[in-house]
Amino acid sequence: MVDSDEVKIKLRKNTDEALANGCFGAPWIHVHMGDGRMEPFFGSDRLPLIANLIGEEYKGPLTELAKF
Repeated sequence: MVDSDEVKIKLRKNTDEALANGCFGAPWIHVHMGDGRMEPFFGSDRLPLIANLIGEEYKGPLTELAKF
């Protein structure tokens, strides 16, 4: 499927959207807030911060980073 035009078009669309939103690496996470804001995060080590932002308890490693 990698060589299919459908997959190539979808990849190009997703890549263009990511670049337009300021993404520069992976994993890149956009958190859409209830007030219409979008908060970007780069890196899986930001999961404690994301949990805090959305008001959830972070139960994974690095719990000491879950509070600002």
